[in-house]
Amino acid sequence: MKSVHLFVYMSIAALAPVLFLLNSPASPVVAAEATPFCGMQYASGDDLPTVRTLGVTVVLQTFRHDGDPDEWLAQLDLARRHGLQVVGRLWPEGWTWDGAAWQIDEQARLFVQTVAAHPATLAVYALHEPYWRGCRTCGLTTAQQQELYRQIEAIADVPLYSEIGSITFWVDAGRATTLADGMCDYCAVSYYPFFADGSYDREQFIERLEEDLAAIRQLAPSAKLVWGLQVFAQSDAPTPRRMPTAKEIADIGAIVSEHDVDGIFWYVWKFGPLYDDFLSNHPELFPAIAQAPICARTLPAAPPTPSVGSTPRPSPTPPSPATPPPGPTSPAPSHPPQTICGSALLLGGWPLLGLLLLVSRARR
Repeated sequence: MKSVHLFVYMSIAALAPVLFLLNSPASPVVAAEATPFCGMQYASGDDLPTVRTLGVTVVLQTFRHDGDPDEWLAQLDLARRHGLQVVGRLWPEGWTWDGAAWQIDEQARLFVQTVAAHPATLAVYALHEPYWRGCRTCGLTTAQQQELYRQIEAIADVPLYSEIGSITFWVDAGRATTLADGMCDYCAVSYYPFFADGSYDREQFIERLEEDLAAIRQLAPSAKLVWGLQVFAQSDAPTPRRMPTAKEIADIGAIVSEHDVDGIFWYVWKFGPLYDDFLSNHPELFPAIAQAPICARTLPAAPPTPSVGSTPRPSPTPPSPATPPPGPTSPAPSHPPQTICGSALLLGGWPLLGLLLLVSRARR
């Protein structure tokens, strides 16, 4: 019987690597902490492989407020499998200022708790243009935004992202709207320089970038500055915008790379009826995105090219069929089944066979 016990322990030890493989992530996420990161707004699902080929390592996505943890985690798992991190925007947000205090509903609390610890989460989207909110005097104060920051951080320890719009504009508006630490860990600003009349306001683009960068380093030194880059057209805006050319994309990409930003977001990959045009409609512009210095640093490695006259070595097992992206109710497996089964046979099969033989012999 001692021999039987010994083989039981040996078999469990041999199966431990299999259990590790079953619980290991499918693929590593490209570290967005290696700033500045190259980001794309509102890219998801089947578009993720394409944006990753452009050097993108962070995507901004919406998550349904009426979703559930399984759905939210499946969305993050999909991004992780493509080597991407996510700024997650719950929509509708789930937190509102009632004039005296913040009201955070239970679904929003559940969302923050669910996504906070996932390795694909870079940040949770907190607020969109909080100082504006429809008019110059309709927005939130810095103190009110800091209070929301404290309340969300009390739910779960997760970085927060807000799109401020402009820092220096609101500094000039007064002390109540002056940026400060404790509002956003990632504070996003932008200036869209491509106008429908064909002009490109390059000088203003550089001036705004340098002013906002200097302001955040002075006023909120703990925060990271993320700069938004225009790749959309909007004819019904107060000041209509147009799509940039490949040459113009290359220029703004080069400009931001020469400044100390912590990340960039190309705005926007795809966004319903709000815009007349956006980047996903223009594959001819993709090379300009990929060649932007900040994105070129994180292009995925190309597969090795076989040397001339060489014969590819046959694979020991046939490749598995492609698995379609998961739907909201059916998360895809996080590891190739046949690889796990092969490992189980190799690592655990023979000790288990020996165990069965010993047990059979002991019963005789």
